Amino acid sequence: MGSTILCPYHQKPITQLNLQKNQEKRIFCNDCDTENQTLTNFEEAMKLWQSLESKTIQKFLNFKNSKVPQLDHLLKQFQQYREQALKYMNSLIETTEDYKHQFIKAIEREINYVKQLREEMDLRKLKEISQILSEKLIEEDNDNNHVGNLNLERILTKEKELLQEIKKNSLTIHVEIKKIVQQNHQEVKIRPINFEQINSIKQQLDCYALAINKPGNIVVSGSGKDIIIWKFDQDQLTQLQTLTGHNYNVNCLTFSQNLQLFVSGACDSQIMIWKEQSKNNWKCDQILNDHTNSICCLIINQTDDFIYSCSLDNSIKVWVKNIDNKFELYQSLIGHSGSVYCISLNPKETQLISSSRDKSIIVWDLGEDKLWKKLQIIQNDDYGYRIIFVSNVAFFWQRYGNGVAQVYLFDKTLLNYKLLKKINMKEQQADGYYLCPSIFHKKQHIILSKHAKNLYIVRKLQNNKFSLLQTIEFPSSSLFATISINADYLIVWNDKTKDIQIWKNK
Repeated sequence: MGSTILCPYHQKPITQLNLQKNQEKRIFCNDCDTENQTLTNFEEAMKLWQSLESKTIQKFLNFKNSKVPQLDHLLKQFQQYREQALKYMNSLIETTEDYKHQFIKAIEREINYVKQLREEMDLRKLKEISQILSEKLIEEDNDNNHVGNLNLERILTKEKELLQEIKKNSLTIHVEIKKIVQQNHQEVKIRPINFEQINSIKQQLDCYALAINKPGNIVVSGSGKDIIIWKFDQDQLTQLQTLTGHNYNVNCLTFSQNLQLFVSGACDSQIMIWKEQSKNNWKCDQILNDHTNSICCLIINQTDDFIYSCSLDNSIKVWVKNIDNKFELYQSLIGHSGSVYCISLNPKETQLISSSRDKSIIVWDLGEDKLWKKLQIIQNDDYGYRIIFVSNVAFFWQRYGNGVAQVYLFDKTLLNYKLLKKINMKEQQADGYYLCPSIFHKKQHIILSKHAKNLYIVRKLQNNKFSLLQTIEFPSSSLFATISINADYLIVWNDKTKDIQIWKNK
């Protein structure tokens, strides 16, 4: 190294360095004047530098190692704050919706009060009006620093103006609220239900799962052990890509509501997370392997940082996204003694329900420590393949044996769920397929539920009443379906016709 660095004065290799403080000249060759200089051999100086370099690097590494855990802790806190904020916002939305109707009624009561005020005028009310008007007039006359004596005529004149102003503002508020309510009804209009088949495309391999993304332009379907990506446009399906990776039949598919990803579960006990790397190019981003038997049902939460899965291995597993944007096992929920066929998360994401071969429904509650615990076990005389929350405090459960659906409602006094009612379906025979979970469409208040050879569409009415809107019969009970986010389309496959059918709400 020394032979390549030359002295600027003699053009000879540097051999020594002056390491003392406040020195003008630092580098020396053999021809340089070294009198009265304290010098260090070049090689020795390089060793000192390497030692200093090593210590400096170690110091930075120590600093990084001390700070990264603190940053990790902050990230986890921020993720928890985000989750809590979203739940709080959901709660505020629900509360505001309930309050809106009360507010309109209150405004109307105030208008009626204003109308009657003059007719029911008495001394007490007159004094109150006088006080209010005096304060208002003080504000108006501040420029002159003078407040005149109020006489009855002036009081009555001002009172009339004030009441007209109140009435005008109240009416304006009422009209604006009415407009908002009408707009909301127009945006989310509860429509009649009448699905009719409009199209189909052949798919010979068994399709046990279907899903459609939030924009409604991408459909994914199981095709044996593969997954087909379809473009959905103008009531037509066009195949874009075939994904491979599972070793056995694909059982369940679910899309994220916010990100370009979906999750698949299969008979090989694997959960695969698929992301769109570029337009129409989907690839597997991660595989989750902790289950030991077929995956039956998958849920992605509203903020895309938790995945919930259940399996024929009798367990439910909760997966959390870590700081590397990868999912890892967060908690295993053990409580069933038989296969867990279906799970559902309530809108507030504070309760989880599961239906099992052991003829029980377990209600799981999210504790303050962010861990799930058993809140209630509901034992039935039959098992069910399908279960779905229809509100934060009510759920719909489909029996295996006779097609009867049961609705459970949370009792705030007893702090548990009680059977509210039974809904008799058309099909009375047992269902042979545990896949195809029920779906609740919140905006249209409809439940899509399969039993045997039929798809049932049930509407949730006010006061927890339910109405069977439509029954669609297919030639086989090997029947699997999903519904679009706007409830305009059903996408269905059955093993007799061997095609994916598109049904449109007319």
